[in-house]
Amino acid sequence: MKSIFSRVCLIMCAILLLNHLATAQTETKTSILKQAATTQAEKEKALSEKLRILATQKGWPLVMKRPNGGNAILVGVDNAGAPLYISTENNITAAATIGTSKLWPGGPTGLNLSGSSNNVKDRLAIWDGGSVSPTHVELAGRLIQRDNPSAVSDHSTHVAGTLIASGVNPLAKGMSFGEQRLVCYDFTSDGSEMLNEAANLLVSNHSYGSISGWNLNGNTWEFWGTFDTNEDYKFGYYSAQAQLWDSIAYNAPYYLIVKSAG
Repeated sequence: MKSIFSRVCLIMCAILLLNHLATAQTETKTSILKQAATTQAEKEKALSEKLRILATQKGWPLVMKRPNGGNAILVGVDNAGAPLYISTENNITAAATIGTSKLWPGGPTGLNLSGSSNNVKDRLAIWDGGSVSPTHVELAGRLIQRDNPSAVSDHSTHVAGTLIASGVNPLAKGMSFGEQRLVCYDFTSDGSEMLNEAANLLVSNHSYGSISGWNLNGNTWEFWGTFDTNEDYKFGYYSAQAQLWDSIAYNAPYYLIVKSAG
């Protein structure tokens, strides 16, 4: 599993350096994104109703508690007719070689960047497993939760801290510690939400993915691939979600979507 911190390096280099949009012929296709958001929201609503019926018929839980304390949420059915769940991914060990501090005030690059510019306010976003704690000392007053998750998530709060923690505790200082406000969502209905936000964002982080292949559940290994196979086709598979995210990136060329590899 790739460390989230190596990906956050990419995020913060982008969010710290992109203080304004580059002048180019490439344009953000806002009307296309907004129209697609409406269509996608309708698809997500219909899928949600379908999954509720299937979950009842087949005894699938809509939400599962994971051994690491996070939740897995039923989001679809794979090509073999099996339930498809997404869950948050680990954000535990920091990489010592990120080097983001070299961009900060006093760093050897001389760039003196902190992410505090008005030009990047509300342009960094997070989609994660729940709401970010609005009262956390490192984050208070610097979050806007656009949706209404059912609960605060430790994982969401941890990742938000990796992104923007102010450094009240110097050891917890985030990569873009001066960011004025982080846009927050849970990962339910992420497609339509990303389409709605894409024209205004520079970077978003997504530390979650579908449960695939061999997965450790407590002390037991479970296989989430197709029955009687040794490999899960979902690894490297160009899914409908991947196609949707490619479409978002194509129509919003200044928006960088940073996704965990899993």
